[in-house]
Amino acid sequence: MLHNTSCNILNLGAGSTGFDDVTFDDMKNLIAKLDTQSKRNGAKFIMHTTILDIFKGIKDDNGRYIWQEPAGAEPGTIMGYGYILSDAMPDSTDSAVSTAFIAFGNPKHILHGDRVGMEFKLFDQTLDALVYDRLFLRARLRQAFVTGIPAAFAVMKTAAS
Repeated sequence: MLHNTSCNILNLGAGSTGFDDVTFDDMKNLIAKLDTQSKRNGAKFIMHTTILDIFKGIKDDNGRYIWQEPAGAEPGTIMGYGYILSDAMPDSTDSAVSTAFIAFGNPKHILHGDRVGMEFKLFDQTLDALVYDRLFLRARLRQAFVTGIPAAFAVMKTAAS
């Protein structure tokens, strides 16, 4: 979804060219990109763990941290919405201009499919098979994910300059 141009895009303001320039106001604006309740139902923020660490380091004007850890049985939220941490998302070292790094939407709208069915190949006609009685097996599975309803997602990108 980070590269799908049909998703709602929120570009950070001029000069906000790094991931560490993100603020809670930017998160509020990302939520606002999904302008109906049906688009927001089940929505979650999707980001890398190191991006969440940036939010944990944001302080208010009195030097107190704004972030509050989840307490008890309640899961963690950002402005009332849950979040998913994924190593597939850009981490803080990937920071660059015009780079998408946070997504917001309902993960049920992400579709999964097999690009090619499961393939197995047995290599039993090799010299190793003859001399050492070894067989080799290769398995291949190609899968893909696609954004089923792009308008139900919002993506945050750093500024171009």
